[in-house]
Amino acid sequence: MNDEAHFVSEVRRVLDAGTADLGEVDAARLAAARRRALAARHRPARWFQTGLVAVAAGVIAVVVVWRVPEPVAPVPVLEDVELLTASEPMDLFEELDFYLWLAANDAG
Repeated sequence: MNDEAHFVSEVRRVLDAGTADLGEVDAARLAAARRRALAARHRPARWFQTGLVAVAAGVIAVVVVWRVPEPVAPVPVLEDVELLTASEPMDLFEELDFYLWLAANDAG
């Protein structure tokens, strides 16, 4: 780290010695350019903000497009189809459990 500090101090000495030969206008322009360079160093990069917006838009698009599919209704069993298409009155089918119980106890 000592070598780095020595290097920085030498660079500053050489640059300061070079600016002594400049005129007043050139020295002011050089100082203004230095201030602009230092100010630009602290500003956030524009591409970083654009990247964040793009990532957010991508996440929203994925969430909207890639949803959990709705469950599919089960296919009716053949017996259910027969019940729905039968010519008997629906009252018989509403009490089907009772009739099945009656048939099972009557057979026994």
